[in-house]
Amino acid sequence: MSRNIGKVALCGVLAGLSVAIMLMTYIAPFMTYALPMVAGALILIPSIEYGSPTALMMYVAVAAVSMITVGDKEAALFYLVLFGIYPIIKKYFEKTGKIVLEYILKFVYFNAIILATYYVAVVLLGLPFEDSEVFGKYALPVLMAAGNVAFFVYDLCLTRCVVIYVNRLQPRISKIFNTSR
Repeated sequence: MSRNIGKVALCGVLAGLSVAIMLMTYIAPFMTYALPMVAGALILIPSIEYGSPTALMMYVAVAAVSMITVGDKEAALFYLVLFGIYPIIKKYFEKTGKIVLEYILKFVYFNAIILATYYVAVVLLGLPFEDSEVFGKYALPVLMAAGNVAFFVYDLCLTRCVVIYVNRLQPRISKIFNTSR
């Protein structure tokens, strides 16, 4: 199998699996945030094996299909704006070589995406911000703090996934899909 055929096959399998994970929001609607995180983590594989352009193509394909087919549009939107693209962008933040700067960049990115999404949904589209009924005027800061903690854990999990993939799965994937460089 040539390298290009292996690339298409691997990305096709991973894209299909990502869409299947996103479609699970139909049977597990309470996993609006968790399923896009898992689906996004699969983009680490083509990012590692073939680089950002190939991973970006997979991201676009999964995001487009998810926006059309997934019933939970909030989950599809979070995949589109955050969890699908972040595994590709993550490595660029980590190339700084300075852990403090790396985390500052990551959290600025995360908070900018969340605030922009909130602004578009609530201010421009006029969608109700239901959590404001529970927390009152502190709803946005409380949710942002919780989101930052969850994002930190997600980032650590992605890093662990890279280590597990490179150390355990990459040799097997390389044999099946001819990913060796």
